[in-house]
Amino acid sequence: MRMALCLFGQPRTAAFCADSLYTELISVYHPDIFLSTDSQEALMRSLYHPTSMEIASEEEEAQIIGDRMSRYGKSVPNPGPYKEYPIYPSRDLSFLYKNWRCREMLRNHEAKFGDYDVIVGTRFDAKFLKIQPITLPNKNTLYIPRIDAFGKEAVNGIHWGMGYCAHIWWADSITGCFLLNCFNWSDDYYKETKKWGGEGMMKYICDKNKIDVQYTDVTFMLIRGTNEIPMEGLPPWSPLSKTCHPEYLPKDWG
Repeated sequence: MRMALCLFGQPRTAAFCADSLYTELISVYHPDIFLSTDSQEALMRSLYHPTSMEIASEEEEAQIIGDRMSRYGKSVPNPGPYKEYPIYPSRDLSFLYKNWRCREMLRNHEAKFGDYDVIVGTRFDAKFLKIQPITLPNKNTLYIPRIDAFGKEAVNGIHWGMGYCAHIWWADSITGCFLLNCFNWSDDYYKETKKWGGEGMMKYICDKNKIDVQYTDVTFMLIRGTNEIPMEGLPPWSPLSKTCHPEYLPKDWG
């Protein structure tokens, strides 16, 4: 099974989280890695040894994205349960841009060497305790975690009352490349719904294109803070410790 792993976003806590990605995925499936971020090129190469990588600074990104960065204002209301935390469209667009750049690198590679059997997408600041075995995916199907990054189960198939939480996902090549193109259809979602937010966008595009969704057994958490002082991904974002999510700390930590 030929696998491509797409890593995108800001580096954030990559050095702290990378070992779990190796344990649960990279050392198991030996994927080709496509990586898009905005800094720390040397660290990215040493951690992941990517097949293809693109580094674009925030300033370079802003020039490419143009007026879309400010089109929706600095922030918009959060349509989900965490209404005290607004959504910042410019940050989302930066993240979606990196998705798209991974897609373009991957497509160029496939044009030379053939399509991958499975594409996996995730971000640098996700720490994994478990990823269920990945097998050949069904066509036109998106595989996403049943449990979100805050440890909450999808209610009626919907995370946070908003849509599909896809901090780690996999799909066949055609479906994966289509979903990695979200940078180019995010405006359509806003025009139709007058909302903004990654979960809602993912459900919107799956519904619109009749993409099936299958839930997977994955246990993980987004890690905030720094590599030296990692913090839980759920407010109030306390530092990880022997009493605060110790399962995400190395046994010899501290």
